[in-house]
Amino acid sequence: MRVEELLARLKGVKERKPGQWTARCPAHNDTNPSLSIALADDGEILLKCFAGCSLEEICSKLGIEPKDSFPNPNWSRKRPSTFPRLPLRR
Repeated sequence: MRVEELLARLKGVKERKPGQWTARCPAHNDTNPSLSIALADDGEILLKCFAGCSLEEICSKLGIEPKDSFPNPNWSRKRPSTFPRLPLRR
């Protein structure tokens, strides 16, 4: 899936800088955009809801599968993306 196609499915999309956007998360009643969308150098579309929604919940509401955020179905990560990932809380 191309990032433009994904952005078209979201509401309240605002570009923060080239390759990074915010939008209202479709997985919860979001009035203050909490979804961060970023395009990694390798073409992966990175989604992060800062209200805590999972990738699976977000994708389900968008009518896509998590694998659709990768550039192609046979893709494997060769280098880390440039989008910062938060450590998991235990």
